[in-house]
Amino acid sequence: YDLSTYDKKEPTFWVSPNGKHVAWLIGKNGIAIDGQVKEHENRLSDKSFRFSPDGEHWGYAVYIENKGATVIVDGVEHKTGYNQILYNPFFSPDGKHVAYFASQYVGGDSHQYLVLNGKESEPLDDTNRTIYFTPDSKKLMFGMELNKKEIFRTVTIDGSQPPVDLVLKALTSNFVFFGPGGQI
Repeated sequence: YDLSTYDKKEPTFWVSPNGKHVAWLIGKNGIAIDGQVKEHENRLSDKSFRFSPDGEHWGYAVYIENKGATVIVDGVEHKTGYNQILYNPFFSPDGKHVAYFASQYVGGDSHQYLVLNGKESEPLDDTNRTIYFTPDSKKLMFGMELNKKEIFRTVTIDGSQPPVDLVLKALTSNFVFFGPGGQI
């Protein structure tokens, strides 16, 4: 890869937000993070590499032969056995939490799951594959379909409250704005 150019749509290298770490692709199946090389038999999932907003953590999605799709966070393999990681890992603003969507075939049907800090949700209907954390990192929100309606689901990170669903009346769920108190 040519490290002298940078393409936002197809990045091949990244600098952490705090400027302390760097990562770059090595071919299609390897990545170097601060000079430490991690190679896989299969290619890394397209555009899945991310640094956390605080710059101290990193993650990406990859398919591991005979194990399935998974997410690697800070060099540690999360649960395997998924058919696909849907998009990439998302980090909370404080860098302490990681969430992503994964799909798995169960009894001939494909199910999607929100995986938050390594714990799977109940099976979900079609998600929009984007996760938004509140600025205080205490909740996250994502769009999904439920009973043929488009909704935003809010989940507390610590699980102290049940999920809250908001029925959407907008045509798109691509943008979410939070107020200073974490309100939508």
